[in-house]
Amino acid sequence: MNVFIAHAQILRKEPPKERGRSGLMVLKVGKSKKTTEALIQSVNQIIVRIPGHLSDRAAKLEVNSYIEIFGHVGGIVRRSHLSGEQHLGAELVANNIQAAAPVLEGNVEKHLFNRFIAIGLL
Repeated sequence: MNVFIAHAQILRKEPPKERGRSGLMVLKVGKSKKTTEALIQSVNQIIVRIPGHLSDRAAKLEVNSYIEIFGHVGGIVRRSHLSGEQHLGAELVANNIQAAAPVLEGNVEKHLFNRFIAIGLL
């Protein structure tokens, strides 16, 4: 199983449409960049599926707040309705979420979570 772990800022949340179903979060990971019109600007945004058992916890987190999140990367196969071709993709599914503080440049060593990433415990 492929695992991911991230320190991210919540850009947008979409709650489950029905109780017990999954919701979605758009997260910003990595360093902030200067705003431009370039398409590459969006590469530090990811979409993560939030399972039903984490929906209540996710609802308490505010947009623009920071979180620490880990989960797994699942492979998915989609079939095009138009051409019938199969396309491989990946889906990020959260296993746990917790509130976090923003990382200040130059003080990364004060953040335990980032020290784990720095020493390669992934």
